[in-house]
Amino acid sequence: MPEQLAVREEGPHFYAYPTHEAYLEGRHLWRAYRRNERLHADEAAVRWALIDQRILRAAGD
Repeated sequence: MPEQLAVREEGPHFYAYPTHEAYLEGRHLWRAYRRNERLHADEAAVRWALIDQRILRAAGD
């Protein structure tokens, strides 16, 4: 089940938090530490994995 939620393109990170309040708290902390609008390596890896899956699904059709 967590694997299915993790590949949802609309926001896999939403499912990493137990409550809405915990998500907002984590989001505010993340924004406070972020220095620019670029993705860091882990975020980019997740983003590209989702894009790769979408391309492979489209190629298989």
